[in-house]
Amino acid sequence: IRKLADQSKQSAEKIGGLVAEIQNAINSTVMVTDEGTKTVDSGMEITEKTAESFSHITEAVNNVVMNNQQISLNIHQQASGIQQVL
Repeated sequence: IRKLADQSKQSAEKIGGLVAEIQNAINSTVMVTDEGTKTVDSGMEITEKTAESFSHITEAVNNVVMNNQQISLNIHQQASGIQQVL
């Protein structure tokens, strides 16, 4: 009976060690998951800022195109006026 009790005690200690290892692994997994979440959140923020910047760039390019079209129209009108004067 004493031998069986010793074996049971050793088994219980091994189980306790395994449980502790599993808890450590779970804690490590939770920490890695939290870091991953923070990285994803940071990436999303950067992506949103980039999209906003591209939107502003698009708007600026459209303004330049419209201004160039207006300049071109003015040049054609001036050329036409010069032709009439000549």
